[in-house]
This record gives sequence, structure tokens and C-alpha cells, in this order.
Amino acid sequence: MIDTGKEGAKRLYAYCRILKDFLVAKEIVFDYLVSGGNSGIAMSEIALIVYDELKLPRPLTVRTPFYRYLPNHRDEEQFRFNHTIYFDAIKNQLTHTRSPENILFVDDEISQGNTALGMYNLMERSLLEQGMKSDFKYYITAEDQGFTPPANNDRIFFSPFAKEIDGFNNLIFCVVPYNFERPIIECFSNDSKFSFHKRTNLLLDLPIKDFNNGKPIYTTAPLEKAKKNISNFVGLQNEFRKYLTHEIHKALI
Repeated sequence: MIDTGKEGAKRLYAYCRILKDFLVAKEIVFDYLVSGGNSGIAMSEIALIVYDELKLPRPLTVRTPFYRYLPNHRDEEQFRFNHTIYFDAIKNQLTHTRSPENILFVDDEISQGNTALGMYNLMERSLLEQGMKSDFKYYITAEDQGFTPPANNDRIFFSPFAKEIDGFNNLIFCVVPYNFERPIIECFSNDSKFSFHKRTNLLLDLPIKDFNNGKPIYTTAPLEKAKKNISNFVGLQNEFRKYLTHEIHKALI
């Protein structure tokens, strides 16, 4: 068996260093930081802390409650979700008055690239409809699960921060110490009811995606439940952010 805590820490440090390489060594200025789903928005929140630690201005964010497949049909191609439903939401978030030059997509795992490429296509379409240039460079960082960018597109770049360990998912979030998770487990039950990476969302004051009446949404209901039922939950969130920021700071040294 692997030590999931150590593997989570390795991934967090590697992720932060990839971002530092983009932002400092390569001096890439990203117009947008893009993410989808539950773990995606947590990864984008971590990226924003990296920006703060590097004392760089934060980019604009685009976040969607992305579903790769219809609920309960993981990796079944006949149940692949029609991602065009997100078009209006993405278009409304592309608020730049100029065409973006560089966009960064972050996630904990790349899977087959459905989320990353789906959002790329929708952003490209949105920019075209708004009369802006859509020839932006698209940088992706996530755990490598065998994905390769489309061969016919030389503007998509994939820089994985780790390789998948077969049988283990969402490993980066295993960096969260149990003392932060325990009150959430007591409130929401175990992994089968409320998977562990969602706890990180709550600790970061982020919503959780939900499939509501056939429509994907981000909901703050779990966050509100946590704040109502967990004693001094805001204090717990603040302590977690301090812990995470400290770990990010160490990764960037």
C-alpha cells in the first residue's frame, strides 16, 4: 500500500512548482484561470494562493459545475454529458474587453481530457461569437492519466504534475490532515456519502456541484450545513487555509 498522505503532499508540491515555472521562469501572463467540477475549483483556489504567495496579480477565473458523464455512468461513452449546456455560463464569465492570449486550465486529474477540451471548445466558440480573437494558447496541468493533446492543435499544451497511480483517485487531496476532516466526516458521514475531496471544497469555502432536475449547478447547501452544524466551522476554515498556505509557501521556496 502507498502512503496516501505523502503522495498527496508530493502532488501538491509538484503542482505548485509547475505553476511557479509557468508564472516565474516562463513569465506567462494568464488572462484566465479555468476549472470545472468539484476538484477543479479546489485546484483553481490553490492556484490563486500560489499567485498570492508569488505576489502576482490574480487572473480572472472561469468555473463551471462540469460533468464528464451523466451521474452514475462513469467512463461510459454512451452516457457522455453534452457539455454545450455550459456555453452561456462560460460566455458570461469571459468578461475581458480584449482577446485573451494565454489561458490556464487546472484539475487534479486529466482523465480523457473531456473537461479540459470541452471548456476549451466552449471558450473558443464564445470568443468568436463576441467578435474576439480565439487563437489563445491553452495550458493544462493535472495528474497524467494517459491524455495527449489533439495532434491537429498546436496551441494546447499539457504539463502534468504527476502520473496516475492505478487504483487511486483525487490523491492530491490526501494532503489534508485528518484533524481538519474529522468534523466534516461527523457531519456528513463517510466517503460513500460525501467523498473525501469534497471536504477540501468546504474547507476552502467552495460550493459542490450537483445534478439538480437534470441541470448541473454549483450549490452552497453543503457549505451552509457545515457552517450551521459544525462548531466554529469558519475558524476551522481559517486554520486550514493557514496550513495550506504554509505548505504552498514551502513548495515554492
